[in-house]
Amino acid sequence: AEEGCACVRAGQGSVGGLPKGNSIHVSRVDGLGSHGGCYYLSIVGPVGHQVSAVLEAAGGYQRSWHQFGQIYSGCVHKDATVGAGLHVTDTTTGETARFGMC
Repeated sequence: AEEGCACVRAGQGSVGGLPKGNSIHVSRVDGLGSHGGCYYLSIVGPVGHQVSAVLEAAGGYQRSWHQFGQIYSGCVHKDATVGAGLHVTDTTTGETARFGMC
């Protein structure tokens, strides 16, 4: 994972971003069965704040989302995002958090 970022591990888990004490959190759930090649992210910021997230991985894989309060990612391909970095910004306050997909 990227230095200075919180690690979102495979499986089910939730983690707050860095720097510690910020208000942005990410949960990850791995898909099962026919969805086994995917994981799904829930990215939560303060209620009513616009949240922007960008996931970047080697090989040019990139996904981005923009919502208010909470983002549900849909299928994120596991194989394409090994070692990926997720950058989340609360565009209302400018607060940012960094996560690594581990």
